Amino acid sequence: NSPQSINEYIQFIKDDDFDSNNIQYDNTTAMVELNDTLYYTGKNGKDLCAFCPSKDTSGVVIVKDAHPKEIETDGTSLYYRSQKDGNMYKVDPSTGNTEKISYLPGVSLDIHDHYLYFGSEGGIYRIDLNGDLQNTEPELLLDTSADASLFCVDLDVSEDGTVFFCSGAGKGIHQIYDFEGTPLNKGLFSDEAYSIQYES
Repeated sequence: NSPQSINEYIQFIKDDDFDSNNIQYDNTTAMVELNDTLYYTGKNGKDLCAFCPSKDTSGVVIVKDAHPKEIETDGTSLYYRSQKDGNMYKVDPSTGNTEKISYLPGVSLDIHDHYLYFGSEGGIYRIDLNGDLQNTEPELLLDTSADASLFCVDLDVSEDGTVFFCSGAGKGIHQIYDFEGTPLNKGLFSDEAYSIQYES
């Protein structure tokens, strides 16, 4: 019997011996639901796939060789980071057409309002999803170039737009705050932290 719901399909994926490094189920982020369709990294770790219970009996490849490590959505489009080249891409889920985002590679993607937040070399950035994604200069929210160990392992943006991020072993969890017009880093937790999720 083919899965009849997204939850059933996720269980089917688990039971089918997917490599957890590829599908990243449970506590990671390489799957997202949009308009009753599950988008996820395929079993081969390379393809961006989709499963819609109302029309599919199994997953369908929408972008070959995408190597998606993280997948996010703004409610209309998909956004992913490629594990192959480190770059970020926008995908039209109805056609599979992709568009590269920015000249900067990105990690730890999160979407708030109409901005895509991400970590990259030298700091934490955001880019306006309503603008020219390939040519707009990303906005630097926090400059971390003075501390090479303060890199972004994961980030989350709260409802009011506050950015929280974690930096792995010995660096813990941090918050970006504004002091007299200057963005600064505030340490909140000093132990190891590799994943963060803000709950309102």
